[in-house]
Amino acid sequence: EDDLTLITWDAIDGILLPYEPTELDWQSYHQLKGDLAKRYVRRPHKQPPILGILPNKVLHTKDDSTPLAYLKTLYRDAEERVFQPVHWSKIFGQCLNQHIGCLDHPQAHTDRAVRELCAIALELIGYEGDLVGLKFCEKCTKEFRDAMQEREEWDA
Repeated sequence: EDDLTLITWDAIDGILLPYEPTELDWQSYHQLKGDLAKRYVRRPHKQPPILGILPNKVLHTKDDSTPLAYLKTLYRDAEERVFQPVHWSKIFGQCLNQHIGCLDHPQAHTDRAVRELCAIALELIGYEGDLVGLKFCEKCTKEFRDAMQEREEWDA
């Protein structure tokens, strides 16, 4: 809780949380919620809302199911809206090294993660059209369905 963070919280309309499916980000998510609750305990109406959680850098590997387990837990347990996951992309690292925006990268038009981020940006500004071809991938769809089924079972 440094001064810059506290000033930022007072100046914004909402918070979009980037979330990498790891234990550290799971803990950070809960820490942030606790910090916000403490900061605004006397004036909860001033607390900036969490606009949603953006699963980021989701990487499916054959031998590591951990990211999918955290993704499932996030969809099942988060109180806030959880956006469509944005998959890992080598383009983002290349863009940082080349000091260019991801839309300027020669492979941007074919990269899934770039398209996912653009779709989410359009959604955040109010675009209501159909974004063709940006469905959940099969692995993320399975985790989402399993999470919703578990949530329904708990609620029953």
